[in-house]
Amino acid sequence: MSYKLKIFLDGYWGWYVSHPWEFPKDFYKEAKAFLQRGWRGYADSDVWSFDEYLKQVLAGGLKELSKQEATYPGIGTMDTFKKWQKALKTNAKRFQDALEYEGEDQYKLKKYKKIHKEQDKALMFVRKWFDYLWW
Repeated sequence: MSYKLKIFLDGYWGWYVSHPWEFPKDFYKEAKAFLQRGWRGYADSDVWSFDEYLKQVLAGGLKELSKQEATYPGIGTMDTFKKWQKALKTNAKRFQDALEYEGEDQYKLKKYKKIHKEQDKALMFVRKWFDYLWW
């Protein structure tokens, strides 16, 4: 969701009160993006920061999968439903943490390395268990 739409939906509509000419333009952009996501799964605006978009999708998707009680791989380290649920939640949080860190001071090298190490673990999880990400 775009920053301006989030502001509007969260009740911070002061921007549009002081800039009313922006509302139709932003509404058009958001409607176009909505339709593009419906047609092809992503919008032109998502590609601008594709890594951020994928982090949002993966964090949300893994979190949603962890709420489902339908299936789990049943093999290897994911041989129980409880382990699968925990792994999904852990990796959803890793993607969410990486997403939230994007806005912070990235010159804090120690934190940067930690966040990206965790993100790499989450990407490896998705890679390893990709064919089991369904319910």
